Amino acid sequence: MDFKVLSQVYVEAARVCDSLDVRVIIDEADPRKHYDTVISEDEAVLGDVRKTEKRYTAVVLGGTFDRLHNGHKVLLSRAVMAASERVVCGVTFGDMLQKKILWELIEPLESRLKAVQEFVEDVSCSVRCEVHPISDAFGPSIVDPHLQAIIVSKETVKGGIAERNLPILDLITISTIGGKDEILKETKLSSSTRRHALLGTFLKPLKLERFPRPFVIGLTGGIASGKTSAAKFLAQNNCEVIDCDKLAHELYRKGTDMASKIAETFGANVMLDGVVDRKALGRIVFADKEKLKMLNKIVWPSLRAEVRKRIAQSQAEYVVVDAEILLQAGWDKDDTVHQVWSCIVPQCVAKERIVERDHISLEEVSFYNF
Repeated sequence: MDFKVLSQVYVEAARVCDSLDVRVIIDEADPRKHYDTVISEDEAVLGDVRKTEKRYTAVVLGGTFDRLHNGHKVLLSRAVMAASERVVCGVTFGDMLQKKILWELIEPLESRLKAVQEFVEDVSCSVRCEVHPISDAFGPSIVDPHLQAIIVSKETVKGGIAERNLPILDLITISTIGGKDEILKETKLSSSTRRHALLGTFLKPLKLERFPRPFVIGLTGGIASGKTSAAKFLAQNNCEVIDCDKLAHELYRKGTDMASKIAETFGANVMLDGVVDRKALGRIVFADKEKLKMLNKIVWPSLRAEVRKRIAQSQAEYVVVDAEILLQAGWDKDDTVHQVWSCIVPQCVAKERIVERDHISLEEVSFYNF
């Protein structure tokens, strides 16, 4: 077996059954009892794989490694085949993820670190895997003087070239297969494609002894995320929608308990003819985080009580609670809603929508809270 054959195994596995976790064992090793062996080669051939490779003591590579797929397995396997002692893998987090498609759905860092380490340990018994969280494009390659080579794809080969007096590493470039880049392009072997497939699916199973009536869906999302359009669609499909923005406006009116508490807390200057002056109140609370917390302690419980009252009175099979503050207020944890549906869009798209909707400049949009 050579690397091209190994790569083709992963490509074909993804084509035939993408959900199947296929792993090609690279080293001679103790029998792996927790795996079913599908394809095996004789001892001499396996030994030749190691001998024909140019060996490096330590090889480095990096990436997001979200939902470890066969493209990742090819990269990691290439590192294992080139290393005699260590595979050092940087796994991105933080700001490094922000430009990824649907970065909000990327797995937690701990899960991705564990998946990389477990894969390398599964396919090799002789190479040690070291995983490191990285928050820049260089990671371990500029702090570990013992690294000798770096694994790069044809998409990232420019990033593997030495810069700024960094250690000079040999480049091991993953070649394309069959004239097409079937390993790393945006296909079913792409993490972003897998994240896209998660849209509209349940990320957590329901844990209910019986299906409640009404079933309450908490609909949330940031500014200009499409939440209003989603609420309209659900309303057109026999769901009762409780718009918490409109409901809050009703609770600001004269004579409500909430309006009285706001007047007691923030003074008569935030009231106009007995009704809460939202602009005057906004000038106070948005300039002082502590006062904003004070306001939330008044508004959120009052709003929740009214939402629960309307849910109890509803005759609909499904009720949708449309609330931007749903998660911050903890309504997903106090049984106000049974399930949370979230609307997400890239921040650049949200900004474009706000510019078009509010007829303002991009510079003015920068003051919005995303």
